[in-house]
Amino acid sequence: MEILERSLLTPGAAVEEASQQLLLDSIPADIAALRPALEERAKDAEDDAHRKLQERGEAEAKSMIHLLESQKKRVEAKLHDTLPPDQLELSLGFSSDDIAQVERESKAQRKWLEDFAVQIVEEPARIREFYEIKTPHLQPIGLVYLWPQKS
Repeated sequence: MEILERSLLTPGAAVEEASQQLLLDSIPADIAALRPALEERAKDAEDDAHRKLQERGEAEAKSMIHLLESQKKRVEAKLHDTLPPDQLELSLGFSSDDIAQVERESKAQRKWLEDFAVQIVEEPARIREFYEIKTPHLQPIGLVYLWPQKS
């Protein structure tokens, strides 16, 4: 790679047209000859990527579980601390609109708690699935020939 990088940075003489055509004609055979080595390297890269993606998915799934469990505790605490509607009106002077709003919020929070059992399973699974490699694919995208400069 170092030789390639240096050669790309240093302008040199153009390769003769006949030699260029010879190289162009040899591309299919050269790719076929290189493909087994490329597939082996690609398999190693795929295995590494799979492992890293699996680790990332697992870390994010655990983070989601922690987030949902924290949210559950906050919702349960809020529901526990919410006064019944008749006490809101008497103790705090809430209007009927305010009481209706508190009742709607409490209803939504109870519904969220009912759905929690499903969310705590489905959301982490959805995250893990997002990080799965579905279809590995190897496609050669380029071929570089290094050609010596004439002195």
